[in-house]
Amino acid sequence: MKKLNVLLVIICIVSLVLAINLNLNIELRQWLKDHFEQHAVVPSTNEVILATGNQILVDDLSEAVLGKMADDGHVFMKLRWFKDLNWTFHYDAEKGQLNLVGKDQFVTIMDDGSVTWNGVAVENTVSMQMINGERYLAMDEWQNIDVNGRLDLTMQYDEARRMLIFGIGTPNDVLKSGKGIYRSPDDVSDHLNVVEEMTQFKALFTGPDFVEKIETNQTVYAQAIDDAVAMVVTKSGNVGYISLDAVAFHETEMVEQNKTEPVHMIWEYVGQHNPNVNKITNLVGINVVSPTWYEMEDAFGNFTDKSGDRYLEWAKEQGYEIWPLITNRFDPDLTHEFLASSDARMNFIEQIVSISLAKNYDGINIDFENIYLEDRDALSNFINELSWYLKPLDITLSMDVTVIAESDNWSKCFDRAVLGRIVDYLVVMTYDEYWSSSPISGPVASYDWAERSLKVIAELVPSEKMIMGIPLYTRVWSEKPNAEAIDQMSVSSTAIGIATQDALIEEKGLSPTWSDIDRLYFVSYVEDDLIKKIWIENIETIVHKIKLSESMSLGGYAFWRRGFEAENFFRTLQTELNAEK
Repeated sequence: MKKLNVLLVIICIVSLVLAINLNLNIELRQWLKDHFEQHAVVPSTNEVILATGNQILVDDLSEAVLGKMADDGHVFMKLRWFKDLNWTFHYDAEKGQLNLVGKDQFVTIMDDGSVTWNGVAVENTVSMQMINGERYLAMDEWQNIDVNGRLDLTMQYDEARRMLIFGIGTPNDVLKSGKGIYRSPDDVSDHLNVVEEMTQFKALFTGPDFVEKIETNQTVYAQAIDDAVAMVVTKSGNVGYISLDAVAFHETEMVEQNKTEPVHMIWEYVGQHNPNVNKITNLVGINVVSPTWYEMEDAFGNFTDKSGDRYLEWAKEQGYEIWPLITNRFDPDLTHEFLASSDARMNFIEQIVSISLAKNYDGINIDFENIYLEDRDALSNFINELSWYLKPLDITLSMDVTVIAESDNWSKCFDRAVLGRIVDYLVVMTYDEYWSSSPISGPVASYDWAERSLKVIAELVPSEKMIMGIPLYTRVWSEKPNAEAIDQMSVSSTAIGIATQDALIEEKGLSPTWSDIDRLYFVSYVEDDLIKKIWIENIETIVHKIKLSESMSLGGYAFWRRGFEAENFFRTLQTELNAEK
């Protein structure tokens, strides 16, 4: 009886201590759960998965795909997943041709399954299949043509469990703790919460099913899905979830970029005639000129040619690299029709290659703007196709993009992360903060706006591949009361170059004031009953912008455009930049 009383006293004391000491209570619950909780093991079933080094994708049409595999005997993978493998693609419905472009790879697959790889016909075929409106490729046949494993793809199919796992590379993430892999993220959360919540102790000894028990230092594919849970794919072909703390993620090796001199580019606007090179003053500090020589003429990829041999000769004599600009005329319908046709794109590419070689161009500057959002991926694929042909010729490919904004046709149409992987340089047009038809007056490029815009894109694109666009112009804004809206102003603007701006300020005898936030000067005056406003660009403001590009280790900067600058502008600018060092 005494022993029983002692035992009851001990139990009471322990219970009291646990009730008072919450941390000790939780630690005890965690220990009990880790050592005594029981789980059934029920492997994964009925899923099609793609696992790479940094993400895990589940096919939302898994049941339909697995059913089609059973009927046809082929192993199908969603074509859309190639984008997640850093490939681009486009299907020309009219011609029945699929183009896929990866790193140093250019593959075409026709509707009849015939294949060319890097321009060479392949004996084996690859079939395509539409499943519930999605295009799929037979990857078992792909493996037969990709004999060198250039896609680095593995396939694991468990017919009994109806589990198909596509893997890229080898699983390098390590499970450093835990007993097993749960079937759902909620199971992981329940496991974590039941310890800290004051549930009954019996709940600590029963747990949800595992898809697989964990081995010591087991390697898996893993991806964090929130701040507490990771999704994993095992070598055994199971898919599940585990506490994020249980995973040691492998570190991706950084590929060192080739160090080159920063690009200091200026665009040369060419209207009806090329400029008289004898009147071009020395462009001190400039190493690349980009004349606007080419413009898309039709949807078959032909373009007008305003190139000038004397200008080209002059540029080479001055030691400038020459990257002619080609534009899509900012015509979304023309661009849509062009991008949809594999023949049109190839016609364009062949002409660009032929002209570049004949005229010894150092690079090409693509200025495609005002593009339908639906053509976003088609645009990326076209640029990838062009890059594939230019890269072996050592012709630099640059592309102009706007800052990230809400407009579909002028901003969202650019997949900057994909384009940044493809091109040599992405030229970010950090100007037109307040555009010509803006309903509000404002600067063309304030410092803080430009800095924010560049930093957002630098999260998607390596900074050394970014070139900062710098305006050599501003706008004269005219404001007057709006007769149709109380407390609103009617606003219009006229773009003027720095030279014209300086002459205007001198003529009006204006005294500019400085804004530390914008890092611009500002003037206003009244003329013809209109309030005139100018945010001033000059040597000082442009030095600030150049210093910003240097502080972010960008690939350089580009001026729009020559002819807007004041006399001796570039010589004075270079003197100021040298003084800052």
